[in-house]
Amino acid sequence: MKYMSEIVTHRPKNFEELRRILKSIDKSGTAPYFAVFRGQNYDWDLKSGIARSSSSNSSDILEREQGLFFEFLNDKCLASKLQVHKLKQYAFSQIWLGLFQAQHLRLRTRLLDFSMKYESSLFFSIYDKKKEFVNENGVIWIYKCPRTKFFNFDAKLYNLNLNPFELEDLYLIKHYTQFEDDYFEALGEIRRNRQHGCFVITPSCYLDTAINKIDSYNQYFEKVLITPNIKSEIEEFLDPGLEDYLFCKIGVYDKIKAKLIETKVDYLNKKYF
Repeated sequence: MKYMSEIVTHRPKNFEELRRILKSIDKSGTAPYFAVFRGQNYDWDLKSGIARSSSSNSSDILEREQGLFFEFLNDKCLASKLQVHKLKQYAFSQIWLGLFQAQHLRLRTRLLDFSMKYESSLFFSIYDKKKEFVNENGVIWIYKCPRTKFFNFDAKLYNLNLNPFELEDLYLIKHYTQFEDDYFEALGEIRRNRQHGCFVITPSCYLDTAINKIDSYNQYFEKVLITPNIKSEIEEFLDPGLEDYLFCKIGVYDKIKAKLIETKVDYLNKKYF
């Protein structure tokens, strides 16, 4: 595997400079790429939840991943909190939708969360419940996805016939937009919608690898370093109620139901990883 030279790294001096960098990214329909953003409270590489496991073998990770996901999907309690895909004529429609919701319920998957709006990435660049990284640099990753590697399930529904566990390339997914009557029972979908979420899905051959370290992909990534001082400025800028809104801790969803889901998902993650 070849490795490329350093990824383009922006080092803003303050919050205003950070915003100028993020606003300068071309989001127009004429751009040769589709730009999305990912905030992290520490300057980690881009690894999915399952890629952060102790295993260094993609085939072993794949076996654990599928055991974890299908036990999640077949759990009666958890399944009752998932939105059902109405387009059942597509072979893997429910698998895709289940995978998307599992990610936002914090199950370990091969997906990486990104947002179509940089404002959401600002929040995640400082989100640090245990205050472990307050004095460390955070990062906002920018992925300029080539349009040939972009699955828009609103426009190209036939992609729902593809098995997400058998893809041979890396793709950005804008998942099918559906809001049925049971929408407000589906916590994962509420979170994805509020966070303007989309996903990068890793092919099985690279499950053990940070995608920004792979020669054929890392040319499309840039990152913006978020210093501790800028973190403080972001915290002052953001609405203090934003966390509750993005994670749906107030209003629409019952906290007791959310805690039950969290406990079950945590158990399954530890069982397989």
